[in-house]
Amino acid sequence: MNRLLPYAGSIVLVGDGIVHLLGTAVYFELTEVAEFPDKTTLLGAAVNVGDVGMRVFGPSG
Repeated sequence: MNRLLPYAGSIVLVGDGIVHLLGTAVYFELTEVAEFPDKTTLLGAAVNVGDVGMRVFGPSG
């Protein structure tokens, strides 16, 4: 069991990294994905930071 744990953790981290890369690609307008809408607001749409602001703050997931 202990020998399997690092492999399982690595798979989870790689999967998480892929999702973050996909979200970053959407916010940098490199691709369009229906599940990741292009939004420019933070804090539940309370603050509109615009396109440049979203590139600074990055996707939150």
